Amino acid sequence: MEHRDSHSIARNTVTMLVGQLVGKGALVASLMMLSRYLSDTDFGMLVFAVAMGQILIFVVDFGVSVIANRKFSLDTGLMQQVYSTALGLRLLAAAASFALLLAISGLAGYSAPQRIMIALVGLGAALEALAELQYAVFRARERMVCEAVSRIGGGVTAIVLVSVVVATGMGPYAAASTYAIRALVSLVS
Repeated sequence: MEHRDSHSIARNTVTMLVGQLVGKGALVASLMMLSRYLSDTDFGMLVFAVAMGQILIFVVDFGVSVIANRKFSLDTGLMQQVYSTALGLRLLAAAASFALLLAISGLAGYSAPQRIMIALVGLGAALEALAELQYAVFRARERMVCEAVSRIGGGVTAIVLVSVVVATGMGPYAAASTYAIRALVSLVS
């Protein structure tokens, strides 16, 4: 039994590591590709939007995934109830944070193009925050392969989309849209 648990821990750890490396590596690679494609101004707006999106993810999470993961692990019979409650909280926090992000960017006097990029990347961040709740379910069931596949799917999607944006010259809004599409793929895969 102990050997089996050690093997499971090792397998899940390696699986999570691969998923995280591909997912985060794709984010870095896509930013590197876009840094060569976008103008300095457009790339600066994109990086600022990504930073704002990361703040949104932090605010939307506020520990829900950790608590949900613990509750899921303790009593699988309550999983649907806990999931529904956590999803409701997550959706409410995502909507409020997204609205606040847009309001602050408007009140702070950011240009219309900057606000559009913040909105596009912010939508991706909100979707990514929702995916984190799915990951809590996978972790509680020790199905890290599902999370890894989701993260890899999002990472590969990001690289493909950014490659298309760069190759076709679609512009900065299309580049920012790749964040929302990547997050949507991660959420549904």
